[in-house]
Amino acid sequence: SRIRVLHRVQTGHISAASNSALSLATGDFVALLDHDDLLDRFALLENARLINEKPKAEIIYSDEDKINQRGLCYEPFMKPDWSPELLLLQMYTGHLSVYKKELIDKVGGFRQGYEGSQDYDLMLRASERTQEIHHIPKVLYHWRTIEGSTAADPSAKEYAYVAGQKALQDAMDRRGLPARASRIPRVHGMYSVDYEAARDGPEDGEIVSLSGTYHVSFSESFTLPVSVVVPITDSAGQPKRLADLLLLLMPHLNRPDMELLLVISGKKRFDLSEIRAHIAGHLRDESCAISPEEAGKLFESTVKVVRPREELGIAGLINFGVRSSGADFVCLLDDSTSEIKHRVYGRAGDWLDQMVSYAGHKEIGAVGGLIVDPEEYVVISAGRAFCGDGAVADLHQGESIESAGYFARLFGSSNCTALRLGCLVTKRSVFDEIGGLDEEIPDDLVDLDYGLRLRAKGRRSVVLSQYHFLQRDPFFAENTNSADGHSNDLARQRFFQKWSAELHEYDPFYSPNLRFVGNCAKYQLDVDLSEETLASS
Repeated sequence: SRIRVLHRVQTGHISAASNSALSLATGDFVALLDHDDLLDRFALLENARLINEKPKAEIIYSDEDKINQRGLCYEPFMKPDWSPELLLLQMYTGHLSVYKKELIDKVGGFRQGYEGSQDYDLMLRASERTQEIHHIPKVLYHWRTIEGSTAADPSAKEYAYVAGQKALQDAMDRRGLPARASRIPRVHGMYSVDYEAARDGPEDGEIVSLSGTYHVSFSESFTLPVSVVVPITDSAGQPKRLADLLLLLMPHLNRPDMELLLVISGKKRFDLSEIRAHIAGHLRDESCAISPEEAGKLFESTVKVVRPREELGIAGLINFGVRSSGADFVCLLDDSTSEIKHRVYGRAGDWLDQMVSYAGHKEIGAVGGLIVDPEEYVVISAGRAFCGDGAVADLHQGESIESAGYFARLFGSSNCTALRLGCLVTKRSVFDEIGGLDEEIPDDLVDLDYGLRLRAKGRRSVVLSQYHFLQRDPFFAENTNSADGHSNDLARQRFFQKWSAELHEYDPFYSPNLRFVGNCAKYQLDVDLSEETLASS
């Protein structure tokens, strides 16, 4: 009596067949699954429980794994909570997906012509209509791997990825964005969005909001005013280091409304002439499009040195630099940045334009790139995270930059709780609204505090992992949880008291099913792998 069957007069494909099934549905919610996969025995119970707890829920998704023909489960995908930026990189919500029937009807059900990515097209359209999107962090769906399935061989159904690109392009057109959707080469099911933006940018510097995520790069640069703020505390090797940084930034220094602020700590003499000499020497030795004389004029007109009267830490220097700036957007950059690379896509890409454009979205508070160790070429940080016991870690720390990351998260954009201050772009008005950086918090926790305050205001942090910033990190490979002196103990205590409620929950952009290893969020399953456990299994 609970099974209803409809025999179609004419053969359709999966979209037409799914719409026929939807016409039979009488429930308030619809669960979507493939015909050859397996539901966990508690799958419907867990969804019913969430609906009872959150009666306004309209979209629910859960974790999944794969199951082979022998019944062995493997490759569990522990997903983050709702991550709009990750959705544009890939259809991460996948299975099991449960939608309110009324919402599916409102968006018109499945669309023919998107077979193979019909679920992705539905999620893009449905997520534009609701904020009530919830995640159950449990594996409730087993994706069966058989010969010819995309679970076993991602290249088996090429048409599915063509349809995914088409669905994403439709989303950009529907949202009124001048953008071109494309597939990331040699990576199945990953997409990018290239914006064809006018040089003046949108009115008031606001970028039309995206309700999902993908790689974003602009074919033409916005000329939104940007202040690059570089705090400087260490004088060792400073002239050569700053000269290298200025040479890196040289292509951006001639853009309108661009300024570079060097914020100097301490009372030591700071001589710009030595930095200029390093730059002139490099330009003379290398075949460069700009002459030393032209670079000198650009340097004089764009670079500004500011120095507070009192001794300040990193947070204080950044606050002083931002107060001294005059642009609508602020880019914080570590003075040890030695190189900036763009991975995977084969396009030059402009990291500053892309980050500024993201930072202009109304819902986004901060944008950053992948921080990379320049000697080991491993990830220092792909964003900051915390776990329920109050521990703090960096996502993907220690992984090779050649890695795809956890389920391809290092290929493009995703969300995180906070970003390292070594590369962070934010809107000046947002920085002021939040109250800047808290100077009473230890240096290694200031960024997390800023991200948590942004989140409390309803703003997201975005990491664009396709951009690699090679930097010397003072906290990398050190135990940042150790305190230096009584005052630092008190400062750390203040931070954990301030955020005690949030830090005892799991990080929404990590997973309670994963665990940290020291200060690294390496996406390891939170299971006991002792010899005794392995022997018994």
